[in-house]
Order: sequence, then C-alpha cells, then structure tokens
Amino acid sequence: MNNSYTLYKDKLKGEYFEVFDRIELYGITHNAGTADEFEERMMNFLDDLLSAQKNGKPAAKITGNDIEGFCRMYFEKATIRERLAAVPKSFIFLAWIMLIFGLLEIIITAFETEAVISVWDVQADMAPCIIGGMVGLIIGFIIEILITAARPVIFKAKWLTSGRIYIMVIALFVLGVIAVMIFESDIEAETPAMILVLASGGYIILYYVVKAVINLKKHGSVHKPKDKVSFFKLVDENVINDMPMELKKRYEKINEKNLKKGKSPVTPEEYMEKLRKEAINDRKGNFVVIVIIMTVCLGVIIHEAITAGLINGGIMLLMYIVIEVPILKWCYQDVKGQGYKARILKKCDELGVNVLELADMDEI
Repeated sequence: MNNSYTLYKDKLKGEYFEVFDRIELYGITHNAGTADEFEERMMNFLDDLLSAQKNGKPAAKITGNDIEGFCRMYFEKATIRERLAAVPKSFIFLAWIMLIFGLLEIIITAFETEAVISVWDVQADMAPCIIGGMVGLIIGFIIEILITAARPVIFKAKWLTSGRIYIMVIALFVLGVIAVMIFESDIEAETPAMILVLASGGYIILYYVVKAVINLKKHGSVHKPKDKVSFFKLVDENVINDMPMELKKRYEKINEKNLKKGKSPVTPEEYMEKLRKEAINDRKGNFVVIVIIMTVCLGVIIHEAITAGLINGGIMLLMYIVIEVPILKWCYQDVKGQGYKARILKKCDELGVNVLELADMDEI
C-alpha cells in the first residue's frame, strides 16, 4: 500500500510517534532512495511500530538504542543513476499543462478570429513557464540549503519535525506562485502555440512509450501491477475507522459539561437517538448544498457563455467539473444515506451495539 503512510502516521502515540518522526525526518533530509522506495520503507516501518504499540513493546526493540545508526542502516541514498531516472516523471505534469495550454490557445483563437489563419500564426505566452521554471530552481536551491543545514541537528533539536519541514516547503511554494504572478507580466516571451503542443505532446508520448517498454520487460505487461489504494479510499477508510472513537469522546465531553452544570448525564440510548437525528439532518443539509452549488455554477457558466462567448463558457464548465464534482459527490453520499455517520450507525445496528461499544471493540 504505497504512498499511504502519512494517512496512518497519526495512529502512533507518544514515543512511537516521536521515533517515527525522527526516522522520517532523516529520510527526507538524506535523499534516502527514490520516492517510491522511501514510501515503501516508511510504510513497512510504520507497520512495525503500530504492531509494537499494540503489543506494548518499546520502540527500541525495533530501532535499538542508536536511532541514528538504525537510520544509516535502514535507508540507502539514491544513486546518481536512480535520481536521474526519476527526473522524467517530475516533468510529466508540466508537459500536460503546456499541452492543454497550447491547445486552448489554438482553439480559442480559431473561434474568435474571423479570418482564416495558419495554426503556426497562433502565439502563446511562455512568460509564466519561464518565470515559473526560474522561481522553481531558486526555491529548490533554497530548500536544499535548509535541508542540508538541518541534517546535523535532526537528533538534537526537538522542535525540528517532519511536519515543520513540509510546512516550510509549502510556504516557499506559495511564495513562488506569488512571485510568478508578480513578475510574469513584465516579461514578453511569445512563441507559436503549435511548437508548445508538439514539444509537450512529443514528450508525453515518449514518456509513456518508454514507461510501457520498461513495464513490459519487468512485469510482462505495459501496465504496472496496481498495488496502490487510491488516496480518497484511504481517507474514507481512515475516517470510518476513527469516527467511533471520536463520537465516544464527544459523548464523554457532553456528559462532562452536563455534570458541571448539574444536569443529568446523557444515556447511550439518548446519544444514539441524537446521532440518528443528526444523520437525517445531514442528508437534508447536503441536499440543499448540492442544489445551491449547482444553481450558482450553472448561473456563472451561462453568464460567461453569454458575455464572453461559448468557448469561455465551455472552459468555465470544464473548470467547475474538475473542482465541484468531487464536492458534489461527497455531499451526495450523505443524501443517499451513505455518509460517514450513517454508515457508522448502520454498522452499530448490524452488530447490535451502540457507538460507545463499537469504539471499545475497535480499540481491542
């Protein structure tokens, strides 16, 4: 289950979480293998720590007393060849952006221009790509300097955590986006959109052909065997697993407040009835949210199509499909009675227990 360890990391508590964070931090700052190798190692180590935590064994049983020595043994630095092999994958997203951008320029120009023109006459502004590339290189250089400076204090500075490293990277990324938006208008770098389409399209085709050949040699198929669970499925599983305990904590807090106010505590039966009413209200509320979102989006799309043309209206429609459909899908789950709370209550009914007892069962 690759690329999933971050979703389970919070299940670790106390010393187990601290040990895991130190080792994750070591891996981040020492170029410990390729991205896939790093993810696999971290997931395997997480499994070991979760097992130790469940059985009450100290983390030192896995790492020994010398955590730094364990890290040097557990991780392997990526070779130059491995790091170079990972470079093409890092550019594939940019290639898709350039291809879509170039095609949109050609399509929009074709519809907006009354005279017949050659596709080679359609110009695309490359300034955002050029500035973005330069800013990206600068940010990458800054991150490398900061990470190199962090290596000597990984096992000494308690305040230095993997979470803070990630926050630093995100902050620098946001600053980079702002810098691109500020400076791209000051540079003119027009090039034929067709060159953009051919260059990015050629790169995409070459990348996937080479990838297919490698997969064919390694796995006997052009497609790599799927051993990954989707991100959204993992989030869904995590929420379902954690919700009974969260609902139990909520029940305890309600009764704590009631006792402070001199009120009678809420019984488990009363709490279950409260949750059932909330699940019904969630269904009604999400139906209203779906209607509002669809009405607003449809209004904006129609307005854009009338005032700016059908092409811009179509682009707006595509943008809303990408952004809003996942939100609508999530809301529709509740409308169908398949929301998180409804599924927990259904599980309680199937097992003949209340949510407090379900939480205790999951803890075992």
